[in-house]
Amino acid sequence: MASPAPIPINCNARLGRRRWAPEVNPIAQMLGINPNASGAAFDAFVNAPARLGAGMPNLAEGADYILQRLTFDYWLLITLYENHWIVRRIVDGAAEDMTRAWPKVNTDADPKDLDRINKLIRKTCTRGRITQTIKWARLFGGAGALIVIDGHENQLDEPLNLKDIEIGAYKGLIPFERWTGVHPTLEICTDITRPTDFNLPEFYEVTARDKSFKVHASRILRFTGPSVPTPEREAYSTWGISVMAPVYEELRKRDNLSNNLISLSFRAQILGMVMPELAQMLSGASTGQAAQQFHGRMEAFNQILSNQSLALLPKDGQLQSTNWSASGYAELYAQFQMDIAGAAEMPVTRLFGRTISGLGQTNGADERIYEERIAMEQEHGLRPQLDKLYPILFMSELGEVPPDLELDFPSVRVLTEEEKGKLTVDTVASVTSLLNAGLFNKVQALKEIQQQSAITGFGTAIHDEDISAAEKEEAAGFGGLGEMAGGGEPESKPGELKAGSGELGAEPSGEELLSKLSKAADSRPAPVIVKGAKARVVRRYDFAGLPIAVEFPVGVQRVIKNRYGKIVYSAFVIHDYGFVEKTIGLDADEIDVIVGPDEKADSAYVVFMIDLGMDVSQRQDEQKLFIGFADADFAKDAFLSLYPESYYGGMKAMPVNEVIEKIEFHRALTGNQRPLAL
Repeated sequence: MASPAPIPINCNARLGRRRWAPEVNPIAQMLGINPNASGAAFDAFVNAPARLGAGMPNLAEGADYILQRLTFDYWLLITLYENHWIVRRIVDGAAEDMTRAWPKVNTDADPKDLDRINKLIRKTCTRGRITQTIKWARLFGGAGALIVIDGHENQLDEPLNLKDIEIGAYKGLIPFERWTGVHPTLEICTDITRPTDFNLPEFYEVTARDKSFKVHASRILRFTGPSVPTPEREAYSTWGISVMAPVYEELRKRDNLSNNLISLSFRAQILGMVMPELAQMLSGASTGQAAQQFHGRMEAFNQILSNQSLALLPKDGQLQSTNWSASGYAELYAQFQMDIAGAAEMPVTRLFGRTISGLGQTNGADERIYEERIAMEQEHGLRPQLDKLYPILFMSELGEVPPDLELDFPSVRVLTEEEKGKLTVDTVASVTSLLNAGLFNKVQALKEIQQQSAITGFGTAIHDEDISAAEKEEAAGFGGLGEMAGGGEPESKPGELKAGSGELGAEPSGEELLSKLSKAADSRPAPVIVKGAKARVVRRYDFAGLPIAVEFPVGVQRVIKNRYGKIVYSAFVIHDYGFVEKTIGLDADEIDVIVGPDEKADSAYVVFMIDLGMDVSQRQDEQKLFIGFADADFAKDAFLSLYPESYYGGMKAMPVNEVIEKIEFHRALTGNQRPLAL
């Protein structure tokens, strides 16, 4: 779209200045603001005798700034982008960095559903199309990407309703740059209840070859170049300016110097010839024939010297060499590079591939400033468009949009292996410290490590299924820290409870007992016993010929604390839990035993327990002895009432008599000086 005709304003006739200003904006006119008005300023420095200061006739005051709309020069921008490597890096670098740090979807949706969304983005090349659109927006000052939805071909001029998007309807994006592809119409949004759309076009005219069609703004992802004040914004049809506009002059200075240095390099060494007969040879050179003879002789000398490095000189003739050194130009050239990098808002390392002060310098501060700028552009330029796009992706792939949908942008910085290693060590140390202090549980620790894995590469083996399993363990009351003693005495004294009986009564059926006691745990408060460094024995009895010491009788709440006093385990006990006296198990303590209701059961069951505690140094896989259970299923159910299934490592059945004989034989043979494996 052509810009409005500028109005010349003579601001300083004496110095011959001429400024350009657009027509008065209606809004500014309504507010009583006239940007074309000029007036004298009386607060500037002036020294008339020295001809210094504002308005004085000196060289500095003769300089002026003229409004140049470089963005309007379409073919110049194309030429620069095609032929100049610096321009290409300025345009492409930031765009690629903005989309390289692709946002992570933060929602409680099923991880498999998120994988489907990511697959849809890859399949439709959405990420690459957005990158291309941002490049065109940076080069030309504006660009748009048409959201292609199957079945909506005849309703492009209508607002996009998410409910109208069918499964599998999203097909991708089509990028258009502002000059030849997408043009705002004159219909502007004036609804102040829509601040994000206010003063922006309601519709766009999209042109593809010879066809044009009207598209509602809700179907366009809009990207712009750097913003400009309102009068210029209207001149640019609500788009921004090219990123090359503030860089162009600095780029020309650098290119002029570069080409001048090349020209000077051809004159770095000049040969001079001393010829006593020169005056005689030049006499009459004004005539054509004499001039031809002189040039012929000089050409002959030049050919002989160039081809054979041999010069034929007359008597008393000689050659003299004059060398020229380009001192000081390297510093000037480096300064021009700094100016271009500053105008482009890019570090020298990213723009020119080298540090301005040598390979030994990292220019880390410049990199951080650049990363912060990219993060700001992601937040203000990319996020609003992705907030429009992602609900469309979810509706097309899943048929619904998560209510907690949020996008988190990672850092654009690419870490070295050394930096990744240091970050990994710091992360693990911090998580371990918080875990040991009781401020983190297993689930939080796994999530923290998994979140950092995208940056450090450490923890990629932690999957969402592992976190879900840990959450189930937490919900079951087991924190995953193993059976670590935490100190403490029983908070209440349980009554005298016999094996398989108690205040709740004995049950002839193991399954019925399990069901009844589980319901009782939910219906009434239970006494609480905290496991200490030396658990307290509440009663002793013989069961099927084995001496049993009961620590946690039926009907109490068994609680285990870690070394910091944090509860890591809590379970309602539905079978007497204790140990077989005068034995030593694989964990160097007595053999743990769980006593069922059937003293006449012929078989005992040994469960191999896997300790999955977070503290590796405290892990001790062990065996649990189950007696008084009618069958293996009942014994396993009893184990699962105390521990998560992930701690179950298998089970074997043994006759009760064999268990007793094995314990007595081991006691007689070793004197309980070595662990017994049942």
